[in-house]
Amino acid sequence: MYGRRPGGGGAPRRPGGEPGGRVVGRHAGSVADYSYSKALKSSDLTWDEATLDRWLTNPSALVPGTKMFFQLSSAQDRADVIAYLQLQK
Repeated sequence: MYGRRPGGGGAPRRPGGEPGGRVVGRHAGSVADYSYSKALKSSDLTWDEATLDRWLTNPSALVPGTKMFFQLSSAQDRADVIAYLQLQK
């Protein structure tokens, strides 16, 4: 799934373009060295299974004004990404 990121190169990114590391349980827009949209930084979201599913389905519907444009229409693909993220520490 991460190999589909347009532009390639650099550190692996997670949903939202965030650098790798623990995502589940983290406040959205909270990694200090990443340039988040103002919309995501002020979203007051915490990444859990339900929020990640909504985010991966349609980021702009969840957080209008986000820079994220990548969507996963397949429920199975979303479930696979979320399961992987839940394993990351």
